[in-house]
Amino acid sequence: MYKLFRLTLVGLLFPLLCGCGKVVSTDETSAANPNEAVLSMLNETRTTQYFSSNAMSVQDITAIIEAGRNATSGRNMQPWHFSAIINQDVIKEISAGMAVMPPTGAPPSAPAGAQGATASPSPSPQLPPSSSAYPKVGFATAPAAIAIACTPGDEFSAGLASQNMFTAALLKGFGAKIVAGGAAALNSDGNKAKLGIPAGMNIVAILIVGIADTTIDMTADGVTGASTRKPFNEIATIIE
Repeated sequence: MYKLFRLTLVGLLFPLLCGCGKVVSTDETSAANPNEAVLSMLNETRTTQYFSSNAMSVQDITAIIEAGRNATSGRNMQPWHFSAIINQDVIKEISAGMAVMPPTGAPPSAPAGAQGATASPSPSPQLPPSSSAYPKVGFATAPAAIAIACTPGDEFSAGLASQNMFTAALLKGFGAKIVAGGAAALNSDGNKAKLGIPAGMNIVAILIVGIADTTIDMTADGVTGASTRKPFNEIATIIE
């Protein structure tokens, strides 16, 4: 009976030990490793430029903010505050004073009525058709937005929290984009009061997040699309 049991056990385990008759390659092993999958995502994912109109739930926004709350910070001071906006009317109201950098690289246009305001520059003749047909999303047109604020001098810690939330959004299957240019213009007393920003803190970036619109080919836009990465040897030094 014992001999029969051993033979049966070996018979059951043999296909598993041998990979069911198939040699498992290194690539397949990496693909099955969730850590490798996350690393691949970090190396290959680019900023989402086009979102669907689907609304974000409070539960999903809360989960993304939790990733920011648990980010590392200098001396664990956690010098930040996150204000999530799902209401589209509030997003448009808050973003109205945010200067926008046009694709031409020209100086951002000043908000209407601001001192020294000039006419907005005309679109670049190099701008491909995809940019006019599908304008890239900004804070004003975001499905949801999280304003990241911090105390002056703690922008690096706020950046770590922003990246944590960006990654959390991707892991949950959403697209995301960090908008920092022009964020300083959002720091009026009225805006900070509306967003619940604590005294002594300033908004330094906006994380916009939502369901990516995958019907638009984001690689077709050669002028304002994602740039290529610099060579490794140009941006890194390894001292052995």
